[in-house]
Amino acid sequence: NQVQPQSIGFFGLLRAMQDPDVQRALGFFMEFSKRFGQAINK
Repeated sequence: NQVQPQSIGFFGLLRAMQDPDVQRALGFFMEFSKRFGQAINK
């Protein structure tokens, strides 16, 4: 039995950005994306 994620709009996304856990996860994915891009460019 899976739980479906709640759909949020633009303003919900802006509110979620204030959550420290969301900020931490986004920081991780941004750093991962940067390093992944550098690795495939070599």
